[in-house]
Amino acid sequence: MAKETKLMREHRLAEEQLARVEEERVNYLPRLMRALETASKLNYALEVKEGKFVVYDRNERKPESFHLTAEYSETNQNRLSDLEWKVDYAAREQAEADRKFLVKQVALTKLSKEERELLGV
Repeated sequence: MAKETKLMREHRLAEEQLARVEEERVNYLPRLMRALETASKLNYALEVKEGKFVVYDRNERKPESFHLTAEYSETNQNRLSDLEWKVDYAAREQAEADRKFLVKQVALTKLSKEERELLGV
């Protein structure tokens, strides 16, 4: 197998970059809709201002807002990635809080009346 020349490598990398951008462009809108749906389920605020979706966490004191349009661009792609990361993190935290609550509820059901009274629950 012959070694790849510098020109061949640059050409291959350029083709890979074009393929990656095209894949991002095709997948952008479905990813955006999924992120917005998940964000709204997690009590994020979703507004439409000046033709842009504006998303921010209502529970934060100084919320970071994400401004996105329905059209693909490299800037929108980066913002969407940031929003997805933040929403995924919040969803994992919520799932863990729900799990802990369920474990606590199951443990409380196992206590006798006297144990509940002694614990003040």
